[in-house]
Amino acid sequence: MGARAGTAVERRRSVASGLAVPRLDRRRLRGFERTTIPVIEAINARPPLKALSGRVQLTMWAHAIQALLRRRQHVDGFEAVRALEPRHGIVIVSNHRSYFDLFACCSLMLTRTRLARRWYFPVRTKSWYDSVGGMLVNLAVTGGAMWPPVYRDDRRKVMNAVLLDQLATVLGPGSAIGIHPEGRRNLDGDPWDQLPARRGIGILLTRCHPDVVVIPLFLAGLTDDLWLHLKAFLAPRRSPPVRLRFGAPRRAGDVRVGRTPEEIASDLMAEVARLGQVDRGLWEHRLAAAGAPAVPAPLAVATGVGA
Repeated sequence: MGARAGTAVERRRSVASGLAVPRLDRRRLRGFERTTIPVIEAINARPPLKALSGRVQLTMWAHAIQALLRRRQHVDGFEAVRALEPRHGIVIVSNHRSYFDLFACCSLMLTRTRLARRWYFPVRTKSWYDSVGGMLVNLAVTGGAMWPPVYRDDRRKVMNAVLLDQLATVLGPGSAIGIHPEGRRNLDGDPWDQLPARRGIGILLTRCHPDVVVIPLFLAGLTDDLWLHLKAFLAPRRSPPVRLRFGAPRRAGDVRVGRTPEEIASDLMAEVARLGQVDRGLWEHRLAAAGAPAVPAPLAVATGVGA
């Protein structure tokens, strides 16, 4: 891929593909980004550092998260995922209700499969890249896997074009990207509702190898409140299950054929919504069997705990 206007020419070799990973233009960085971005970018572009990052993910928190969730975790469609032999990487496309959404998915796949040991989670620059605390959490909890940064300010056109090239470049054997096309958490009271999809996932799938595997995923039952998860761990039978429903894996080449990036994003989120409706039917059946109202109280629905 040629250098884009306004971006640096220097690139580093990708961990997975051996291709050169584009760098964000250092001249456009602001404030603490000048420290955070070079550090996190180097981790994700250099094979030895990314391998260390993967060990941090697996040994420091993947097993811990699964231990926390396993007693109330319900997984559907996972056998088709485990049977995959992806030679060009995986892209997980999911709805977004909690900060822990893709951590639940990633920890499940890290502990129960060997499909991917290099994970990438695009996150917004605000909070994660403009502060010391954000950088330390990124390094300590994910080994720097919350990368690349997504821009929402006046630099977004140039910078986000580079990040899509970065993601397309790092996809390869043993790599996986987790993306929320909604772009932010949906805090609406209805856990099966979704925000409109943004076209970034569609652009990524037009640039990556056609044999990249795309997996839709619907998640529910998680909350941003870690204390509630700890209480649910102690009393799993009195807490709603954490549900992960995987859709049928598809080739990126099949997903994108004859479609614009906007259509690709909408089609994928429509599949996530379909999985959500399956979850809704099963959830309401569970409530009815327990003699509870068909639609839980708004607070219980929003948090996923206490219904």
